[in-house]
Amino acid sequence: MFILLRELFGIFTRRQLRGLVLLVLLMILMAFAEIAGVSAIGVFMAVVADPRILDRPNLIGNLYKMSGVTDPGEFIYLVGVVAVIVLVSTTMISMLTIWRAALFAARIGQEMADRLFRYYMHQSWLFHSWGSSAELTKRIASDAYVVSSQVVYPLMQINTKLILAVFMTTGLLLLNPWVILMALAIFGSGYA
Repeated sequence: MFILLRELFGIFTRRQLRGLVLLVLLMILMAFAEIAGVSAIGVFMAVVADPRILDRPNLIGNLYKMSGVTDPGEFIYLVGVVAVIVLVSTTMISMLTIWRAALFAARIGQEMADRLFRYYMHQSWLFHSWGSSAELTKRIASDAYVVSSQVVYPLMQINTKLILAVFMTTGLLLLNPWVILMALAIFGSGYA
């Protein structure tokens, strides 16, 4: 599989590779935004579930004291508003990333179709006399569609999910390593 990926990236132009790098950077931004969204929901749920957490010496308690808000209900409302803003921002970044990935895959397919067309047009007369132009056009269109919709776009989706999983796992390891180790043991034994 990695050999096929190396061959695919080998036929990309420099501009396409730059676009791929920018898309990966956007995917990393989306992963951080997803982590922020999950964290915002977690903080909001922790405050709603136990408002006494605001009086304890922890991150949420320190934020409550630094905010200057005196009413716990008002702080819970403020945390809810911030959580909604973070979730909307996360959704917008995710939509942008998915749109850019789909656009990138479609552009790759279109540019490969153009390259295939130019390649076939520069073949000898004998090459063109053996087949029909309609069959050649159909082959160009179908090959480019397969590359863009069944190779490049799924690869972008896998890449997005992989980056998100790596950052989420790293964040959970930093926050509470025992939780992630137990989850890995449970899922690992289930798969084994």
